Amino acid sequence: MEVTVGHQLARAVAGPSVLPGTRVDVTQTAERIVQAVQRAYADKPVVAEVVPGSHKVRVDERDLMEMLGNLIENGFKYSRSHVRISCQDAGAGMVEALVDDDGDGIDPSVADAVLMRGYRADTLTPGQGIGLAVVVETATAYGGALVTETADLGGARLRLRLPG
Repeated sequence: MEVTVGHQLARAVAGPSVLPGTRVDVTQTAERIVQAVQRAYADKPVVAEVVPGSHKVRVDERDLMEMLGNLIENGFKYSRSHVRISCQDAGAGMVEALVDDDGDGIDPSVADAVLMRGYRADTLTPGQGIGLAVVVETATAYGGALVTETADLGGARLRLRLPG
């Protein structure tokens, strides 16, 4: 936690992000995160599907790990039994990472609110209501975005758009 806070504070002091020269593979990063989250959710039978791909984004690797980590962990937390992570070209030099689950989804009436710091649509499971807000803030710093939708699995789809 201290490392994450220190990294975020350093980014805030530095001002607007400058795109890194190196690009990070989204699928490889997602696979590493899924392995860690599966250990944390060992008691919950969730099938985690990482769709093969070779999309790369121009962000700091720690930032990508934090953003995808929040989204994948939420997928595990709110899914019934299935989480799918995929990636696609979004045009205009952007790449989208999609994290889908088969849970109850996000009620459209609170879809914008869940992206704000401190708001929690679900008060029954542990959490602070900052994970998605951190993803939004970090993605925005890179010229990207986070959007909530309904997944074809029936639950939530979190669409993370970042520069490719």
